[in-house]
Amino acid sequence: GGSGGYGRAGGVYLDNGTIVNCYIINNKLMGYSTTGNTSYCVCYGGGVYMYSGTMYNTVIAKNEVKAKWAEGAGVFMEEGYFFNNTCIGNKATCNNSYGRGSGGISIWCNADGGKSLYVFNTISIDNETSTGQTLGDKNISVTTNGVINCFNCISTLNPSQIYSSGNNKILFNNCVQFDESKRNELFSSATGTTFADYDLRPIGSSLAVNTGINEPEMNGTIIADLSAFTDMDYADRIQDCTVDIGAYEYNGAYSITPDTGTSGEAVYYVTQNGAGNASAANPENAAC
Repeated sequence: GGSGGYGRAGGVYLDNGTIVNCYIINNKLMGYSTTGNTSYCVCYGGGVYMYSGTMYNTVIAKNEVKAKWAEGAGVFMEEGYFFNNTCIGNKATCNNSYGRGSGGISIWCNADGGKSLYVFNTISIDNETSTGQTLGDKNISVTTNGVINCFNCISTLNPSQIYSSGNNKILFNNCVQFDESKRNELFSSATGTTFADYDLRPIGSSLAVNTGINEPEMNGTIIADLSAFTDMDYADRIQDCTVDIGAYEYNGAYSITPDTGTSGEAVYYVTQNGAGNASAANPENAAC
């Protein structure tokens, strides 16, 4: 909990380090004051407070933050790189009508001070909050002086909309808006009331499959070559030409379904870069 009105990190505090292949789940950050009045407490990061560093291949789920300002029930970030993570089912509760809250990912990034934050290949959906945000929504939001660069991400934000207010900005590149009522079209299973009920591996037809970016880069500098990485299951990160979005990679080799010609022959469609779900069944879904 946060004594004296402020609290950071219910689970992990990251300062110039790396978090990889972790489950960060069921942490709670509850604000309180020395007088017992929680109405004026400010808490950041129910699961993770990332001051600076790198986080990838990580599931952040079922974490909670409660305070006047309940920011980033999943993760609150300032600076660094955040890629191929899944942030789902986190909850922010604001106990003051003048406060604000954010359930999934929340960012404060002092762009004028030289800091920068980049989010790639990440899913943030199905998070909760009881009040509004400075900019964004319950799944991705920014606070004062916040600037977030989202590349190939899945959330409920509309990437064609301009999110800008003063120094606060959310910038999109190849991102997808997702309808949370269809989350079982994204994952193998995302129902139930405990983390054990969640199987966050993508299904073959998922929007997350083959829609990531293989070599995230900024200003001409490659941040990571994901062909050298593994996923949450320690399987090769790129299975079907292009990296998937989220903590897990789908192996399309198990769903190869060739087209059958008029004479009974099997026809496989293959291209250098692949297409669609890489099932090889037709040109639109060519394997690589």
